Amino acid sequence: MISDYEERMKRIERILDQVAKEHGSLANNLGDVAEDTFYAGLESTKRLGQQKFTTIARNVRDFKGNEYDIVLMNGSTVAVLEVKQKVHPKDVEELVTKTIPAFRNSYPQYKDYKLYGGLAGLSFPIDARVDAEKQGLFVLAQSGKNIKLENYDGFKPKVL
Repeated sequence: MISDYEERMKRIERILDQVAKEHGSLANNLGDVAEDTFYAGLESTKRLGQQKFTTIARNVRDFKGNEYDIVLMNGSTVAVLEVKQKVHPKDVEELVTKTIPAFRNSYPQYKDYKLYGGLAGLSFPIDARVDAEKQGLFVLAQSGKNIKLENYDGFKPKVL
C-alpha cells in the first residue's frame, strides 16, 4: 500500500514537472521575442555602427550544431550576434571564448574577413554592457524606434 506521504510526493513531482515545462516554454517565447525585435531592426538597416552589411541571416547552424542568432555579412566583414532576453556578464565571456572561436572554426572560408561580435538584449544591465565594451563587442539594446506597422497594403482602420 502506498503511504499518504508517497502519494503526496508523487503529486508534488507531477506539479514540479508541469511548472518546469511551462517555464521552458515561457523562456523560449521570450527568447523568440528578443530575436524578432533585433532581427527586424537590423534587417531594415543592415548596419552596426559605421559598418554596412549586404546580407543578414538568422539562426545560422553549423555542421557541429552550434547556432548563431544573427549573422551579418558583406564582402570582407562578418558580424556574429548573440541575442538574449537579458544579457549577463557570463554571456559576454561565452561569446568571446566559445561562440566566436566556434564560428571561426566552422567557417574557414571567412578566415580573411574582419569578424565582429555583438550582444543584443531586451534588458542589458550596466555590468554586462561594460564587460561587452571592454571586449570590443557591439552592444545592442531595444529602442522605442524599433516599431513596424504590419498591416497589409490598403488596410483601412476602423473607427471604434
